[in-house]
Amino acid sequence: MFTQVKHSITMKQHLIGLFFLCTLLLSSTAELRAQIIVDESLTAQEVVETILLGEGVEIFNITYSGDLDQIGSFDANNSNILIPEGMIMATGSCSNVIGPNDSGSSTTGGGNFQVNDPDLDQLSTFNTNDAAVLEFDFIPTGDSINFNYSFGSDEYNEYVCGSVNDAFGFFLSGPGINGAYSNNAINLAVIPNTNGTPVTINSVNNGNVGSAGSANNCAQVDPNWMNNTAYYVDNENNGDANATQLDGFTVVLVAEAAVQCGQTYHIKIAIADAGDTAFDSSVFIEGGSFSSNAFDITATASISGNQIFGGDTTVVESCNDAVFQVVRPFADIADTLDVTISGTATNGVDYETIDPEVIMEVGEFSYEIPLIVIPDAEVEGPETVTIEYMYVNLCGDSVLRSATLIIADFEPTQLQYDNPVGICNGEAILEVETIGGYGPFDFLWSTGDTDTLAVNVIETDDPGAAQITVTDVCGNEQTATITYTMPPELVIYGEQTDSPLCPGDATVLEAGISTGVGPFTYDWSSGGDGTTETVNFDASQIVTLTVTDACGIQDSFDVEVEYPVWDPITGNDPEVCLGIQGDLNLTGGVGEADFAGNWVGQYEFYTWQYSNYDASGNPQDSAFALVDDVLDSLATFIGPSGNFQAGLTQGDMEIYVIDQCGAEGTFNVSVIACDTEIPNVFSPNGDSMNDFFRIPGIEGFPNSKLEIYNRWGNVIYQSNDYGGGWDGRINNEPVADGTYYYILRRSDGENFHGGLTITRQRR
Repeated sequence: MFTQVKHSITMKQHLIGLFFLCTLLLSSTAELRAQIIVDESLTAQEVVETILLGEGVEIFNITYSGDLDQIGSFDANNSNILIPEGMIMATGSCSNVIGPNDSGSSTTGGGNFQVNDPDLDQLSTFNTNDAAVLEFDFIPTGDSINFNYSFGSDEYNEYVCGSVNDAFGFFLSGPGINGAYSNNAINLAVIPNTNGTPVTINSVNNGNVGSAGSANNCAQVDPNWMNNTAYYVDNENNGDANATQLDGFTVVLVAEAAVQCGQTYHIKIAIADAGDTAFDSSVFIEGGSFSSNAFDITATASISGNQIFGGDTTVVESCNDAVFQVVRPFADIADTLDVTISGTATNGVDYETIDPEVIMEVGEFSYEIPLIVIPDAEVEGPETVTIEYMYVNLCGDSVLRSATLIIADFEPTQLQYDNPVGICNGEAILEVETIGGYGPFDFLWSTGDTDTLAVNVIETDDPGAAQITVTDVCGNEQTATITYTMPPELVIYGEQTDSPLCPGDATVLEAGISTGVGPFTYDWSSGGDGTTETVNFDASQIVTLTVTDACGIQDSFDVEVEYPVWDPITGNDPEVCLGIQGDLNLTGGVGEADFAGNWVGQYEFYTWQYSNYDASGNPQDSAFALVDDVLDSLATFIGPSGNFQAGLTQGDMEIYVIDQCGAEGTFNVSVIACDTEIPNVFSPNGDSMNDFFRIPGIEGFPNSKLEIYNRWGNVIYQSNDYGGGWDGRINNEPVADGTYYYILRRSDGENFHGGLTITRQRR
């Protein structure tokens, strides 16, 4: 297959670390022994951009020819391959490198069948097959390019000096390069301190002719081939479970070349079978090592050289210190750098003062700036320290380099364990679990120096106790004493911890132990296996809890799970006058009775709202909406219990009442124009009872006129659109108690008159 992409990258992507961390964690649970991890799912573009690429290089025009399983990524931290992680290419499937070394010559299939590479043909002097070829262009920001690699093969050792040896090469072409390969390329995969001798099975090996080889074949590559054993690791018949399947591989070698800053170069990384298509070979290239010499700042936090805490960048108070490292590409002159120190942590307060002046002497390529945290008792949350420096590279570009460390508050380790523990069948199983803190943890039981695991099995029939000391990676200790005894009778209980409002709501059940010795296992008939169980039922029912103690003794308890039963929502279909308050008189559903015994429900009121009417007056759109949100609604509800205020428009409205549990009731409200009923007395004394001269039914007759006369025939109040709001005042001054005379000229043409008494006497 053949793929091509164009992309520009100037620094190594952080994805590499995330990928390797995830795959490492996944693999650690898959098998007890550790091994190399290979991922063949990545594309060539992903391999180059997220795995291979380092600092000081811009890449583009990535192409790849070969089968998908001939290129990928690897994590060798748990194997004997000397490069910890990076990219891999192989003549067959990359997964062939996964050990153990249980085959003298291994082939897993795969390979770009019958496809050769002319440069590998020339390098090996044999016809090649199954070629995998990765190519891309790059622009360096320094005057050199380099990367670290190791070559391994299953053709070791029996085919040393043979005629079917696999071949690989790193072919560099571009300005100032004049070699013997395509496009005047040179091969960077050469033995150190030689005149360009290529690294092959016949040039780097154990110094002995293989059973299928001839010394002439090795001498054809390098007359001194038997003297290169320092670059070879013999892995044949390696019984270590961590060992790779490959029968031999090289030490870590460096591919390097001088380049011109800012110019475009091309590199081809190729590997293929030679002379046949059998027995696989692989080349490992260290992740992030394809780089050009450049200035850099790094940060690391570790204890005894072991990475800890959030990707090796977290410093914990009272635990570990850290260091920033400034790296420069040249060391031929003394130089003073002024770095910038920033972050949320305060220099000289949260950590010992860091001098921003960095002095680098002649011959000094790197300079370490220690970060020494000052412990305190305050809970401050994560704080950052960043060091950055702007430099001009060999191409004349200004480049900002920075690194950040995180200061975290110390979190003590807590121990979780069952106490006491029962003696069962002559054994007491003591187990402790760490909560929080910083691992890895060391465990030491008082029962013996060899008892160093989190689980301690004590063979005994007699009660006793053991002390456990847990030491975190910071050296802090936590201790606990666990007793073990013959188990008493197991007695359990269970209870419902809350009261659900509605059928179907979640409710939590909790298990309890009255007597018994753990550890315990829990089994709820509803399906759970923890100390608590969350259930969702539509009605009350019984859940059975069964608990088993450490000796296999069981006890059961029935938990009555209660759910409320609400009555159906009922009410009436009221007919009310315009502008008058009404009530649906609702009962049932979610609610409660008030102090007078009246039902107060918790309801919401909905109706259908229609819009977008056509020429015939038929609505084209509708929406189910809250009554109070509907434009021109005939009624507005007052609170959640069903009281409402009728509007000033006649009509019928269908009301959908829904309670908090989703129960529904449907009712009809009719708003009508009623005849007026004119009272002959009102008492505006501020007691909120009959304080206004209200005329029931007047809302149905807008623009009605009202006049109030005193006993001498003088008009004291008048309105051309009376709605019932006179409070017995004139110019905000109350009129005297007594008898007055009204004339109501209703807007339908009818007139009414009569006496009106105002009295403020309270009864």
